[in-house]
Amino acid sequence: MQTRKLGSTLIDICAYSEIAGNASAEIKIDEIFFEASSVQSFASEQARTDFRWLWMGRYLIEEPEHAFVALEDGDPEQLCGYLVGSLSDPAPRAEFSSLSYFQSFAAVTPQYPAHLHINIARDKRSQGIGERLIQRFVNHAQSYDSPGLHVVTGAGMRNVAFYQRLGFIERARVAKGGGYAVLLGRELSG
Repeated sequence: MQTRKLGSTLIDICAYSEIAGNASAEIKIDEIFFEASSVQSFASEQARTDFRWLWMGRYLIEEPEHAFVALEDGDPEQLCGYLVGSLSDPAPRAEFSSLSYFQSFAAVTPQYPAHLHINIARDKRSQGIGERLIQRFVNHAQSYDSPGLHVVTGAGMRNVAFYQRLGFIERARVAKGGGYAVLLGRELSG
């Protein structure tokens, strides 16, 4: 666990495994996920469940060893952010075939196979928690000798500047829904 003071509060960054199964923490992860989501309305409960599975749930179930959480004062009841990720290249994986942009990014993803999804509670954003979660994941991916990691977002989105400050560079882009999806990659070797 890594601890850092944020104002009068201590923020701990720890492995998801330390809080897995804590009902309050699991509920808070879901609240943060849906609060931060670009999709706020779903055609059905199944559509909502499928959306959660695609962007967060599969990672917590299938690859929980690559997930990290931010806790206020080390308290799982006060979870304020999370990061889920994978060290495997998503482009060739069948479970990501519904994300058509990965076919366009397939030439680049082997250099940046690790990937992540991160969300912070609205009232805790812009306080360095996201940066600390990403640095923890970077250290984790490096310990497995991953050559690089990536995130996919929309060109011009506010989070692009955040990732660029953390060393991510646009490596590819593809037209998507009237705009562009961009793959931002960060080398991890050396």
